[in-house]
Amino acid sequence: MRKPGYSLPAPLLAGLFLILASPALRAEEAPSPRPEKVVVYTAAAATTAVLPLLTALNEGWPRDAGGGTVEREVSEWKNLDDLRSLLLAGKGDVWAGHLETFARAAARGAPVRLISVCSWRKFYFVSAPLPLEAGAASRVPKNPAELARYLSGNKLPLPAAPRNSPAAGILAALAQKGGPAFSAEGYPGTQLLLELASGRIDAALLPEPLASAALEKNPALKIVGNLEEEYARAAGGPPELPQAGVAVNRDFAREFPELTVSLMDALKSAGKKLQRLSPEELVRLLPESTRENLGLTALENSFSRDPVRVENAADLALDISRFLKIAAPDLFGADDSPSPLPRDFIFRGGDASAPEGL
Repeated sequence: MRKPGYSLPAPLLAGLFLILASPALRAEEAPSPRPEKVVVYTAAAATTAVLPLLTALNEGWPRDAGGGTVEREVSEWKNLDDLRSLLLAGKGDVWAGHLETFARAAARGAPVRLISVCSWRKFYFVSAPLPLEAGAASRVPKNPAELARYLSGNKLPLPAAPRNSPAAGILAALAQKGGPAFSAEGYPGTQLLLELASGRIDAALLPEPLASAALEKNPALKIVGNLEEEYARAAGGPPELPQAGVAVNRDFAREFPELTVSLMDALKSAGKKLQRLSPEELVRLLPESTRENLGLTALENSFSRDPVRVENAADLALDISRFLKIAAPDLFGADDSPSPLPRDFIFRGGDASAPEGL
């Protein structure tokens, strides 16, 4: 004999199903995954490229879904060779660095996904007074073109730091567009600063904050021009190029997409806050080692030439593609397609409407 049963009314059953299927309850049953630790690499002696990331970390990124802070391990890479090794080995979850370095590593299979751009006006020509005209007193070149004529006429290279930086590609593209032609010779940044300070080298191309540090160490040096402005003068377009930013490990982005998006948001928010600060306040946010190595005055002056600005890489795909065609043309095929680069080199955060470009 069947025992008497009890059945719920249909409306009640439907309500119970909606409760059990609700997103809030599902989230409790299957919380978002969280990493045990996030490994972050910033750049030694960098300013605008790392300040947004340092600010995001200081303000508590990454937090898990429950609001708890995840353990972080923060280190610095020392030079571009060091950064390349980290990227190719997939060592780390988040990196601050050069876009060109990120792209070249990604083309070789490194698990790199670019999320933000933080640096735009990096490279400056500096020069001491030079014997530009026979029989005339030495003077500082009026512009990069005059500096290029002097160096070329004397069969001298243009010392440039750091070695293997995107500046070499931009200089080559500048000459192809009819601008000043330079033969660049790469130097480590610290060595070039010492050579300029001692007067053994009279002119160079340096990124900020090294350019401001060089002027501080040798008052005879003056700014002759900005590389990005010079390229825009020859080729057209805005006097800035998206040159450095923040990237995440591809595996981290796949496993923790919410944290990756939250980092993009934290960087953008940090950029807006930093733009409201004075150079003196910005310098106080830099690591103590950077302040000691380069000096407070040089760092403060550098922010007048290299302002803080943060943009999501997904919003700048075409600009990034344009920059890479200038700085790393070997990454592009005959039809300008970035065939060696993965199509998801730029992390789009699931936004299918983000402009294509890479």
